[in-house]
Amino acid sequence: MYKQEAEELHYKNILKHSDSRGDGTSMGERNLKEPKSQEAGIRIDVDPGLRPLLPKYLEGRKKDLVRFKEALANKNFEFIRRLSHEIKGHGASYGFIQLTQICNQMENAAVAQNAILIGSFLGDYEKYIGQIDLSDKKEENG
Repeated sequence: MYKQEAEELHYKNILKHSDSRGDGTSMGERNLKEPKSQEAGIRIDVDPGLRPLLPKYLEGRKKDLVRFKEALANKNFEFIRRLSHEIKGHGASYGFIQLTQICNQMENAAVAQNAILIGSFLGDYEKYIGQIDLSDKKEENG
């Protein structure tokens, strides 16, 4: 029991001090490559043939967020590992590179049974899917 409490305290300290840049990003977000735009949302570059599938795909990931949270509340690390692995496998195919990276990190945290890190990555997951812009609007100059 003591070892687990010490480990959780260690990760809390990591998360607490992970914002050394002062920009409010979490530890998980630091390793992610896609540019972010708070105003316009995250644009997804995908094959035009896949574009009609994106709304349904994104809706499925929102449902998965609920499933992740339930699994975390029940400390069902194996479920979190499996679901993270699945999303990691197909996220990039739909153009969701950052989602794939978040799920890779969450899968690793689930293998380690680290609820604190999983919670952090779930925050990244939720923020990311909330910022995705699936509109067909093109940026205009002037």
